[in-house]
Amino acid sequence: MAAKYLFQNQNEHKEEKAMNKKVLLLVVTAMMVIAGNVWAAEPEWFGSLDPNGAGQSTNWFNAAMWRNPSTVPTVLDKAKVNLVWGNPGPVINGVADVNQLYVAESNGVLPGAQTLEVTTGGVLDVNQEIVLGFGGNGIDFDDGKLLVTGGTVDCNHLFVGYNSGATGRLQIDSGTVNVGQMFGLSWNGGDGYAQLNGGTLHTEQFAFENVAGGTASMNITAGQWIQNHFWWDEIKSLVWYGKITGYGQRANVVVTWVPNPDPNLERTIVTALATPDIVTVKKLGGGDYTTIQAALNDPCLAWFDVIEVQDDATYTENLVFPDVNYLTLQAGDGFSPTITVSGSDPNMHYIHMKASRQTIQGFNINFSGSASTLDSNSVMVLSQGGASTVRDCNITGPDMGWIRGIAAVATIEDTEISNCREGVLCDINEPNFLYSISGCHLHDNRFRGMVFSDCNAVVDDCVLEKSGTPSTVANTNILTAEPNIPPSKSSLNLLVKNSTIRDIIGTGRNLTLESKGTVTVEDCIIMGATYDEILQYQGTLNLSHCILKNNTTIGACVNANNDAGTKGGCITNIDHCSIEGSSASAQWAVYTLDANAHMAVKNSILTGPQGLFAAIPLTAPGSYFTSNWNDNDCNAPLEGNGRVVAGANDLVPGVDPFYIQTDDANLDTFFALQPYSPVVNADEDGNYMGSQGPMTGYEKWPGSLLDGVYGSDFKDFAVLASHWLDNNSIPGIPQVVLETFESYTATGAPGVVGTLLGPRVAGKPNAWRVLPWTYTATPPWYRGSSTLSLLITSDPNDPNDPNDPNSGWKAMRWVYDVNAVPPDINGVGFTEILVVLPAEVNFVPYNELRLSLKRHAGNSPDYETYMYAKFLNNIYGTWPGYTGSDKTGPDKWDVANSVIGGSTASHPDEYYDWTINFDDLVGFTYGHTDLKHVGAIMFGIRTQSEGPYGLGQGTIDVDDIRLIDRPGCSGNPVGDLNGNCEVTFEDVKIFTDYWLEGK
Repeated sequence: MAAKYLFQNQNEHKEEKAMNKKVLLLVVTAMMVIAGNVWAAEPEWFGSLDPNGAGQSTNWFNAAMWRNPSTVPTVLDKAKVNLVWGNPGPVINGVADVNQLYVAESNGVLPGAQTLEVTTGGVLDVNQEIVLGFGGNGIDFDDGKLLVTGGTVDCNHLFVGYNSGATGRLQIDSGTVNVGQMFGLSWNGGDGYAQLNGGTLHTEQFAFENVAGGTASMNITAGQWIQNHFWWDEIKSLVWYGKITGYGQRANVVVTWVPNPDPNLERTIVTALATPDIVTVKKLGGGDYTTIQAALNDPCLAWFDVIEVQDDATYTENLVFPDVNYLTLQAGDGFSPTITVSGSDPNMHYIHMKASRQTIQGFNINFSGSASTLDSNSVMVLSQGGASTVRDCNITGPDMGWIRGIAAVATIEDTEISNCREGVLCDINEPNFLYSISGCHLHDNRFRGMVFSDCNAVVDDCVLEKSGTPSTVANTNILTAEPNIPPSKSSLNLLVKNSTIRDIIGTGRNLTLESKGTVTVEDCIIMGATYDEILQYQGTLNLSHCILKNNTTIGACVNANNDAGTKGGCITNIDHCSIEGSSASAQWAVYTLDANAHMAVKNSILTGPQGLFAAIPLTAPGSYFTSNWNDNDCNAPLEGNGRVVAGANDLVPGVDPFYIQTDDANLDTFFALQPYSPVVNADEDGNYMGSQGPMTGYEKWPGSLLDGVYGSDFKDFAVLASHWLDNNSIPGIPQVVLETFESYTATGAPGVVGTLLGPRVAGKPNAWRVLPWTYTATPPWYRGSSTLSLLITSDPNDPNDPNDPNSGWKAMRWVYDVNAVPPDINGVGFTEILVVLPAEVNFVPYNELRLSLKRHAGNSPDYETYMYAKFLNNIYGTWPGYTGSDKTGPDKWDVANSVIGGSTASHPDEYYDWTINFDDLVGFTYGHTDLKHVGAIMFGIRTQSEGPYGLGQGTIDVDDIRLIDRPGCSGNPVGDLNGNCEVTFEDVKIFTDYWLEGK
């Protein structure tokens, strides 16, 4: 099976090729398309001699089938296939030469899917781009297809599904499609699909789903995709995520690297096998192996191979996966085998997944015998290589053991975990690593359901219940903690949504938030803790659209405790929640003793004898309690130290069935708002109060958004019609290129390191320079060093050139060293460079600054250093402390903003965009926030405020600095039900789904 790969040691090859890899800029190719057509004509295929279809022909070369004008398109024209009233569309069986080709570019509603076929003997030569499905106008009927059944298609760019609302389809049955530059499958949010049943797709560059919102997929049967250069890892990743399949399965895809089929041109070739390499396991014989471990030890296993267990037997064995990426161990269709593990070693990893992106799915996994009773590192399933998956499994640990369920596994889906010390342990402290846990049921685990130790994760559609034992304390269904790193460096970002969290066993909470960082809980039901429902020690909690109920005599629903002030102030934001506190007289719905906390409660219902207790003045900045509701029955007053008065006060909301249902007998409708409760209506300011989360009996019908009355009827339709095609979208303005380095002269031979980059214009001051600032402070700041040089390539198309720019002929190389000497734990090492712009630039109209960066392998990791940018104005000031000969330039102390971001270890040896979002600027200096007069930009590297130290050095190549304005929206017009800033048929569809409902 390994013979299908011509190069097995991919890690070695990756290291060899990474230094030479050129990632080509996608934005330039996109701009060529949207620039519009400036050629002679845009003939449009009509397909018949009259509008009723008489004389219909499929002959591309029949001039009578074209209009505007009625001539066959030429090399100067933009040809459009738009008005085919029934497939098949035009067919090319000779030589057709056009400048641009658009299949399905609607100026209104098209009559259906549009298809162009190139068949045997046909040659389609497109000088610029082919676009299949243009879209972008809010109409969902831009469906364009290119069908190749023979012949040849040559084009510069091929975009399949160009804009949002468009669908593009490429089908090759035989013949060849050659794309000279960009092959974009799902470009600006469109849907793009490729089907290769034969023939060849030959490309130079490619991008799948280059912006969020679109969907791309490629399925291969008898055809092949030849991609120039080495793209092994990128293509393998697309296969892993199911974007590329063979015969509908990712396991069928074969990816082959061919070093030199032509002189100096390597290729990555993607094909498919009808039957993939599957190693079979049957305990009683009849398969390749009778034990799972024997199959895992197969020396010929290769990437994407599958080991399949094809019986319902019980396999009593601990498993160790081999060092083979993308390997899958799965149960065969219709089978539910069991893996029984055993052992008392407190450090045992019973199922050990050693390589990257391995998968185990479809098994019952349980424990037999005596387990260790030591709290150590034993785990039922552990991923060492990272990014692995556990799917559709049932994991049951020993009744009283200390074994964890799943640790370090990136994706957990549709899995049940019980009887473990913790169900899931997430403890990878990498800012760009994301756990995904969905569709899982965690119950009856010894201490905790899930533990997040300074890692980023999304928990979706899960049930966590009955964590803990009666004899233990500090039980919790979800715990966030930071045991191993300083609080100031916490990176946790946790999102929990669409989940039920309930019924702690023993003494404990449903959620215990000990970590800094941010925890967001939305659309969840949280209830049944024996203490607080949520205990927050520090960090930020965003609680929205949730239902909380506390039945016990101890604790609050939300307790921002701050651990007696030892861990830093809590930030608690509660919005659109329904919270019922304990019936005990001394307990609260929302509670804090932290005088430094920030507590914001709005659009929510707090019920029960006690509502809010806050030991802070709720008029303090960042803290407030408001319902945004005018009905006094829903607007609890504040008295004294921010307390809501309890008891018989008429102004305190109670558990009124008209507002809240508390049917304990039916958990599906437990603690839900009633459908006609006034709190589900908006007040005169358009504000809503109360949860809009996972509840029955409540639904917000679109009609209420149109005429303010529930139900969707003709009155609402009249409102919708009166705002038909309203559009509040704001297009982005063209980008501004600030720097390409093409106008600079070298300070020496190409690639020679100098202290200054040469000037843009001879006789003018150098625009780029290293800043020799010295900063005296306590703790001390140690100035590192920077050197700048101009890279000049001898061939911009040569990926092996070490002076390779991102585009054009030139780029800048920045070599930095910020090692703190001595390595003082309170010291900071830093170095800064600066570019003086030719003139002041107004940054305000733009959303972001983008730089193309290539960070070389071996650079300092992001937990030791970070890169930042500062924007300076007052370009004619004098710099204090500057010792260079040129004393004219921005005032160092007049910094408009600074942005912290960008890992110096990310994307080694590949150009990629570092995006600085102007909406998230931090680090104001002396209150200056004006970006209207930016005269210079400073870039710096500095060490983290707390170690480790010793690797604060590296090399960064810089190219193509641009200002970008993203498209925006001035507000949703009336009738815009899907929130895309315009009223179109998509909104009509939503409206009709609710027609005559709700009365």
